[in-house]
Amino acid sequence: NMESVTDVFPGATFIHLVRDGVDVTHSWTEQSKYQNDIEGAARRWRSAVTSAQEFSEEQPDRLLEVRYESLCQSPRDTLRTVCEFSDLPFESDMISKTKHYAEMETAQSISHYQKAVEEIETDSIGRGRREMSKADKRKVKPILADQLDRLGYDPVSP
Repeated sequence: NMESVTDVFPGATFIHLVRDGVDVTHSWTEQSKYQNDIEGAARRWRSAVTSAQEFSEEQPDRLLEVRYESLCQSPRDTLRTVCEFSDLPFESDMISKTKHYAEMETAQSISHYQKAVEEIETDSIGRGRREMSKADKRKVKPILADQLDRLGYDPVSP
């Protein structure tokens, strides 16, 4: 949790990468931990974004919320914003697949992280909304509704 990190690193700042909860929930159910627990996956997403929201309300200058969708659609602009927030110089090769391929050796061997070593794409945006069953959407709707609304995402619709 972020409070524990700030205890150890008092000057720490945080980047909260937030993604549509429907897409996240759907993605997590493809992993073994939540394979048969769509509601658990939805609660985990809600808990994570709620924690980041609470931290940001208490310490607004220490957390930058970045949309996953923005990162995929406008990686250069989004990364510039992250660099400005972090007081880091922006370098265009930061988003280069080939420049950092060797550094991503561990990610290359884990199937869930395979896209980390590929070019940035937008194909996963809206994937959960497209592929999740109507029954599962009905299950997650009450869990995700308040945070989806707060974050400006569309409501869950079967």
